[in-house]
Amino acid sequence: MEQPWPAASTSSVARKTFGESTTTTTLPDAAYVDTIEAAYRRRQKAWEAEFLLDPKQPALGSWLLGQRVQPRCFALVCICCRAFEGKDLPSESGKDFSTLCGTWARGRAISSVQDLRKWLVSKHAKSPEHQRATLSLLTHGGKVEDDDLQNAPSVSTIMKVWGQLHKGASCRAVAAEQGSFGSRHKVERLCLCLAKACLERERESLRKVRVMALHQDVRKGVLQVRYSATLEDWSVQTGLLGLHLQPGTLSNELSISSHEVLKRFCTIDGRLDDSLLQKIADSVELLDADGASDEQRCLRLLGQDYLKNVKVCIKDPTHCARRLSTHPWAADPVLSQVYGMYISSPDSMTNLLQHSFDLKGLFAGNVDELTGDIALSEQTRSALDVVVRRQGSVPAAKAEQFLREASEETLLQLALLADASLQSLELVRFLDAESYDPALMFQALSDFLHNIDVLFVHEEVLSYGHTEIMIEHLRKERVARLPDGIKVLGGAGKLTDRMIRSCLDRMCGWVTLATKRLQAEFPQYQTVQAFHVFDLSCNVRKCEEQTDRHEVRRAELQRLAQVFRVDADEFKKQFQLCFYNAQNFLKSGQANSNLEAWVMTRKKFANRGLRHQCHHDLAALDVVLARYCAFHGASTSQVEQHFSIFERLVCKERSHMILEMQEGTLRLGLKGPEEAVAQDAARMWMSTYGKPRLCKGPRLQTRLPQKQKGSEAEWRHKCKTQSKHLGQLKKRRSKDEIVQAASAAASRQWTERHDRELKTLDQLARDNKVKALVANELLPEEITTDQNLLQDCEQRLKLLRETEKGHKNKWRKINENVERQQHTLADSRFFVDIPADCQQACFQDVLRVFCQKKIEVVGRPAAGYYLLPSMAMEASASWIYAVCAGRCVCNCEFAASEGTKGVVLAYTNATKSRRRICLTSEFQRVHSEQARALEDVAGSPTSHWKLISELQFLEAVSEKKKSESAFFHMAIVTDSMKQNDAVYKNRPNAFTMFSFLQFFAKADVPRCREGVCGR
Repeated sequence: MEQPWPAASTSSVARKTFGESTTTTTLPDAAYVDTIEAAYRRRQKAWEAEFLLDPKQPALGSWLLGQRVQPRCFALVCICCRAFEGKDLPSESGKDFSTLCGTWARGRAISSVQDLRKWLVSKHAKSPEHQRATLSLLTHGGKVEDDDLQNAPSVSTIMKVWGQLHKGASCRAVAAEQGSFGSRHKVERLCLCLAKACLERERESLRKVRVMALHQDVRKGVLQVRYSATLEDWSVQTGLLGLHLQPGTLSNELSISSHEVLKRFCTIDGRLDDSLLQKIADSVELLDADGASDEQRCLRLLGQDYLKNVKVCIKDPTHCARRLSTHPWAADPVLSQVYGMYISSPDSMTNLLQHSFDLKGLFAGNVDELTGDIALSEQTRSALDVVVRRQGSVPAAKAEQFLREASEETLLQLALLADASLQSLELVRFLDAESYDPALMFQALSDFLHNIDVLFVHEEVLSYGHTEIMIEHLRKERVARLPDGIKVLGGAGKLTDRMIRSCLDRMCGWVTLATKRLQAEFPQYQTVQAFHVFDLSCNVRKCEEQTDRHEVRRAELQRLAQVFRVDADEFKKQFQLCFYNAQNFLKSGQANSNLEAWVMTRKKFANRGLRHQCHHDLAALDVVLARYCAFHGASTSQVEQHFSIFERLVCKERSHMILEMQEGTLRLGLKGPEEAVAQDAARMWMSTYGKPRLCKGPRLQTRLPQKQKGSEAEWRHKCKTQSKHLGQLKKRRSKDEIVQAASAAASRQWTERHDRELKTLDQLARDNKVKALVANELLPEEITTDQNLLQDCEQRLKLLRETEKGHKNKWRKINENVERQQHTLADSRFFVDIPADCQQACFQDVLRVFCQKKIEVVGRPAAGYYLLPSMAMEASASWIYAVCAGRCVCNCEFAASEGTKGVVLAYTNATKSRRRICLTSEFQRVHSEQARALEDVAGSPTSHWKLISELQFLEAVSEKKKSESAFFHMAIVTDSMKQNDAVYKNRPNAFTMFSFLQFFAKADVPRCREGVCGR
C-alpha cells in the first residue's frame, strides 16, 4: 500500500513544498512533534468548523485533516485533493493538478508550531484547484444534481411552492395554480418534507449552541414555544420549538406541556435524542412569558424541574408597554369615560361601524370623498346617515346617542388620548420586533418619557398630531338635526381656555401615573436593561444628563457579571478592550447594528494568532456577549405574531390537522425559502415517495388578487419627525422631575382613584425589587441603602414557600384524581348483604366471579366491599361501616363485571376526625345492630372517636368550650326522640342514624373511577 508521505533518503531530511518552491529542513524530534500535534488539536475544532466541505451541509464535515505521516513528521492533508491525486483533473491555470495540489494531497509537513498558520490553510482553500476538486467530490464530476435528485422534484419547483406557502396560501390554492406541482395531497406531502428538512437543520444547528432563550404563550388551547439561540460561530438563530394542543391552564400543566414540546423537538424518527435534549436544557438561561400568575409560576417550575441553568425570568415587556397607557387611563374617571364613549364601549360609534358590514361600507364611502386627512365631519356625517337610514333600530339609537353626547371638551380629550397612545404605540412597536436590541431599550424608554413630558407637561401637544387637527376642526361650526332638536358642535369661542386647561391637567395626571408605572414595570436594575452598556451609538447614555456615564457603565457591568457569574474585574477589562473596536466597526459603516459590530469584534480577536489570544483572554466577555446575542427580542410578541400567522395558515377549517402538520405549516410560514433546505426536501421526497408526476392545468379557480396596503406609514413618520423636533427644543428631565412637574399640574383634576393607582404601583415596584433581590440582580450598594428590603425578601420567600406548598398539595390531589385506576377485585374481601328472597338475576354471575378470582367473603367488620341490592343510602350496619370506616358499597353488576361496569361508591374514613359520640339508651335498645356497628367502628385502633354517656354529653354541651367545634360532641337518637323529646328536639348536634350518615357521607374521589358518584 502506498504511504501517504514519501520516505526521505535519510531519517533527518524531508521535503517541504510551498507552491512550486522546494526547501529541505531537518525533521524535529518526537517530543517536539508531540508539541506540534498538541498545538494543532487546540486549533482543530475552530479550523474544521470554518473549512467545511460544503457550508450548506455542515454535517459532511471538514476537508482538513491533521495527522502524523511518519513518527517524526506531522502534516496537514486535504481529503479533496487526495481523492483526485493521480487522476486527470484539469485546472483553470492549465498546469498539472498534481503539481499544484499534490503536496496537500500527500500531506503538507509542519516542522514547527509557527508553521501552523491559518492563512496558509485559507490560501489553499481559495485556490481554484482545491475548489475544483471539492466540486468534483460533491457532485460526481461537477454535475448540478447528483443521481439521488435526478428523479426528485426540481429545486426551483420546491422553492416556488415554499414561497406560496410562506405567503399563506393553502395546499389546495397551491395545487390550483397553472402548471402546479400536483394535487393538494401531493403538495401536503411536499409541505411535510420541507418542514422536516427545516426541523433537521435547526436540530443540527442547536447541537452547537452556546446559550438559549425560550419565549412561550398560550392562546385558544394551543401552547407555542419559540427560541432564540447564540451558536458557537456567534450567529443568532431564532425559530419555533413546537406546539402543544390543550396544554391546560394550571402552572403545573403548562410546565409539563412545555417540557413535552422540548422532548418532541429532540425526538428523531421516534427516538429521543438524549444528548440534544440535555444540550438544550443546559443552554437555556432566559425564560419569557406573559405577566399572568400561572405563566410566571410555570417559568419557576421549569427552572426548578427541567431547566436547571435558568438565570433570568421576565415578564413580557410588550405587554408592560401596553399597560403604560391603558391602566393610567382607567384610573382617571373622565379619561375612561371618554375612551369608552368613543372607542371601547359596545354602544360607541366605533364599535357600531366595526361590526356591521353595511355601516362599514357607508363609512368607507364617506371617507373616499375626503380631500385631506380624516376629520370630524366624516364621523358626524356617518352618524347622521345611520340615524336616517336605520330609523327606529338599535344602530340608529346608538348613532343618535353619539351625536347627542359629543361635546367640544370630550372630543379634545379624545384627540389628546390619541396622541398619548401614539407615543405608547411607538414603544410597543419597538418591543414588538423579534430581534429588538436590548441595548436600545433604555434609550427607547427614555425617549417615551421625554416625549410625553414635552407634549403634555410642556403643553407642546396643542401644535402636534391629532390634537392640532381636532382644534382646527372644532373652530368650525357643524350642525346636526336630531329628532328632539338641533345639535351644534364647534364654532368660534366654543373651545375655551378653561376647557383646554382641564384636558391638559388630566393628561398631566396620566403622565404622572404612566411614569410611575414605567418605573415599576421597567426598573433600572433589570438584567435586560443592563445590556444598554453594549450600545455603541454616539448618543449612548445621554438620557439623564445629571447621571455620570462612567458610573452607570461600571454599575451595569458589575450587575451583568454578578447575574452571569463571571469575575467582575476581568469582565470590565475585557469589555473596555473590545468596546472601541466595536464602536469603530459601527461608525465606519462595516456593521449595521450593535449586535453585528460586537460579533465582528469578537471574530477579529479570534482570528488573531495564538500569542495574541493568550495575552487577551476574553472568556468573561464571551459569557455575557453570548447572552446579549441570545436575549435579542426577549419578548413574547413574536409568539403572538406567530399565533396570528397560525390562525391565517391553519384556520378553523384546517384545525383538524395532526400536530405535526400544524407545526410544519407554521414553520414554513415563518421561515423564508432557502435553496439548501429545498435540496434536503428533494432528497427526502425521493427516499419516501419517488418520482412525482407533473400537473398540466389548474384544478380550481385561482385566488383573487389581494388589495393594496394602506399608507399609515406616512402619517406615523410625520408625527415621529414632529415629536423629535419638539423634543430637541426642551431639555431632558429625570423621572422624578417629570413626576413632580406633572403632579403639580394635575393637582386640580386629582381624585382618589389616582391615589389608589399610585399605591398599587408603589407595591408593584416593591415586589419587583424583592424579586430582583431573590434573582441576584441587585448590587450590594442598592441593598444596603434599603433597610427593610431584606425583611421584605424574607417575608416574600416565606409566602412563596407556603404558596408553593399549597400548589404542590393541590397538584398532588389532582394527580391522584387523574391517575386513579379502576377497581380491581383481586384479593378483595366482600360482605354480601342481599336478602335470600331478593336475589337479583346477576347474582349467579357474582358467585362465578367470586370463585374464579378467589374472592373471600367475610363478615362486616373485615370487609372492604359491601354488596348491596340498592345504592340508595339507608340506616343499616353495612352503610355504617362503609360511610364511617371508609369502605366501599357496590351493586351486583359491579361485582359480576369484575369492576368494569355497575356502580361503586367509596367513602373517606370519618373516624380520622376527633369526635365524642353519644349513643342514647333508647337508640341502643331499639337499634341494637346499628349501635354495635358504631361501637366497632369507634373502637378500632385507628379511630379518633370516643363513645360517651348521655350525662357526659349533656354536661359537655351545657359547658361548651370556645375551642371546640359545634359538632365535636354528637348524639345519636331515634326518630321519635328527635321529633318529641324536648332535650334533643332542637339541638343541631343530635342526629338520627340516617342524618348521621348523611353528615359523614363524603366520597373518596381518588378511589372512585369517575368522580363522586362512581359510575
